[in-house]
Parts: sequence; C-alpha cells; structure tokens
Amino acid sequence: MLSTLDPKIFSSIEENAEHRDFRKGEYLFHQDEVCRKIFWIRKGICRNYYLHDGKEITTEILFPGDFLKSAKSFVLDIPAQEFAQAITDVETWSLTRSRFNSLKEQHPELQKLGLYLVERHSLWLEDRLFQFQTQDATTLYLNLVQRCPEMIKTVPLTYIASYLGISLETLSRIRTRIAKNII
Repeated sequence: MLSTLDPKIFSSIEENAEHRDFRKGEYLFHQDEVCRKIFWIRKGICRNYYLHDGKEITTEILFPGDFLKSAKSFVLDIPAQEFAQAITDVETWSLTRSRFNSLKEQHPELQKLGLYLVERHSLWLEDRLFQFQTQDATTLYLNLVQRCPEMIKTVPLTYIASYLGISLETLSRIRTRIAKNII
C-alpha cells in the first residue's frame, strides 16, 4: 500500500518514519504499555500474542508489507492487551499517532491509508472469526499452508498451533496425516 502512494507523500512518510531493526525475540511493544506507534514491516516476521493463565496465545502472525499495532491501544491511548514480538530479525518503519495525524493534515490523501488499515483489519477479523466458527483444525491448517506457505517454514510450530487455536500435539497429528496422505 505504501509503495503505491504518490512519491512526494511516500517521501514525506519516509522522512518522518523511524527506521528500526529488531532482532529475533525482541519486542516491538509489551502488554500493559501503550502502543504509541504503528509499524510497517519491511522485512521479517512478527507476531502479536497475549498471556492467558501463563500461556501464550498467538493472535496474529505478520509478514513484510503488513502493519503491526495494537489497534485499541494505538487509537484509544490505553495499555495494550498484547505483546508484539519479532519471530525473525525484522526491519520496520514506524510512525507515532501524532506524526501520522500530522502527515494526514499535510497530505489529505493519507486519510485513505488510515481507512485502508481499518478496513483491512476489519476484513481480516471477519475472516478469522468465520474460519474459527466453520472449519475444523485440519481445514484451518491446510488453508493456512495454502495462503502462507512461507509461514510453515519459518514460524515455530508452537506459534502456529496457538494461532490455529489447537494444541501442538493436534498440529503434529494433522501434519503426520498430511505427510502420509491420509487426508
């Protein structure tokens, strides 16, 4: 989305964005702190997760071109409910909410970017809810492999199982059945 912007606007974003690299395992933000930035992942893979009864629950896995944030925290200026962590080494650009709002005032076309982010997140949530309500674990996994084959190669299986809402053992059984062409 950013690369399709008018070069003048893109340049303005680039000048105002903070360029930051995160090493594998580093956090972009923590639970219970306000998420003051929206991150655009240029390289690498991240995840959002929260803790429930001491267990990590992965809610999102994000790839290059994705925007990472805690939407509720970013918009309402309240503590985040989740953590954002680099799964691999990651290169990002980020903007604070105030800088993003300033840029939108200077370049009204950026209102479209804000709307795009909200629409994209809303569609993703609707899709995810539909999948969880209508698909079994095997179908969820097969659809994930089809949609994001690189995820299976680079994201730890514990994160994938958590993202799918299944145990690591269940994921292992599914993968074994697929490998044996039982499915």
